[in-house]
Amino acid sequence: MSVLIFGYGSTGKSIESYLVKNKINYFIFDDNEKAFGDKKKMFTLNNLDNIDLVYISPGIAPNHSLYKHLKNKNIEIKTDIDLFFEKINYEKIISIGVTGTNGKTSFVTLVEEFLKNENLKTESVGNIGKSPISVIEEINNSLEKTYLLIELSSFQLFYSKKLVLDYGILLNITEDHLDWHSNIDEYTKSKNKIYSFVKESNNKISNVESDSMEKIYSSHLDYINKLIEKGFHENTVLNFFKLIIQLLPHKEIIDKGFNFLLNQPNLEHRFEMIENSSHHIFINDSKSTNLASVQFAISKLNNLKINHDANQMILILHGDNKGIDFSKLDLREVDTVFYTKNFKLLENDKIKKIKYKSLKDIKESLEKNLNTKSIVLFSCGGSSFTEFKNYKDRGIFFKNLVGNMALDND
Repeated sequence: MSVLIFGYGSTGKSIESYLVKNKINYFIFDDNEKAFGDKKKMFTLNNLDNIDLVYISPGIAPNHSLYKHLKNKNIEIKTDIDLFFEKINYEKIISIGVTGTNGKTSFVTLVEEFLKNENLKTESVGNIGKSPISVIEEINNSLEKTYLLIELSSFQLFYSKKLVLDYGILLNITEDHLDWHSNIDEYTKSKNKIYSFVKESNNKISNVESDSMEKIYSSHLDYINKLIEKGFHENTVLNFFKLIIQLLPHKEIIDKGFNFLLNQPNLEHRFEMIENSSHHIFINDSKSTNLASVQFAISKLNNLKINHDANQMILILHGDNKGIDFSKLDLREVDTVFYTKNFKLLENDKIKKIKYKSLKDIKESLEKNLNTKSIVLFSCGGSSFTEFKNYKDRGIFFKNLVGNMALDND
């Protein structure tokens, strides 16, 4: 048996470790030939007839020429998540799949921390950064059940076939990744596919409000308003409580949940305030990678403007917009926009538009365009890969840029 690892990023390398450990012969294909260590493992079309199974990485688009070859040959194509569910002992896990356009990582992180606070064994895997196959042995050998949170992108759901979920959560759907999916209908179909893997229909969690949630909202309205003021999206709060009430159905869980959320620090790179000036506010929202997340960030600026007495609102867009039409972005709260050629913005004579090539060259222009009291929102709207490894790398760069700016603090 020979296996093809299709894509040699973090997912591909996790699969390789598993294959090596289990002495399974394999080849590797990646568009970036520099990624290879062992050239003997490099796949070519001459090896195609020797391949019995393919493990595909989520970044590979379905219009890739090799993917079409594999489909035409009827070679079985799986994901690392499929492999995990083939090898895991189901009695050792409570599996919770989470998807949505925005807020997946934040939601998974919050639920993981809450369950750990309840002294429950918890792991988060998938799109959050760790392949589930890396924890198979640990979970199977554990004496206690693991609450396994699996963050699922539309790419992973598109390719996956054998997930077995105790709970499936769809946070939201807005336009994204239309350079990968052929259209919004296909993207929506991929997101909704999560529900096909859920064992019990009652455990399919969405934003449709239930009677129990309406009671919680009416009896805890002050808490909810405080959480929204803190920056939580209402959908995040709603789905958080829907899940924990089903996982831990006891009287104290609601109050525990509210107190937990109210005491959470703001997550890094998500509407993160950077202190460097008494006159200006800088906000690092590098995790924002689509139009809806930028619009949500802009909606949070008004209270800041009033409290800070700001006379200027600056938005900085960055990255690959993934085929999204940014002319739909409502910029009425913004005075100045820094943007790259990827972003086609609505014509508006009242807004100053400054086009730039590289974020690494923006510092001087940004300094020149600051008024006496400005709010600068770095809410990118695009993926980071045009210049950076990931959104964290991009956010760190922006924070360092702000730290090195010549600002008047008198």
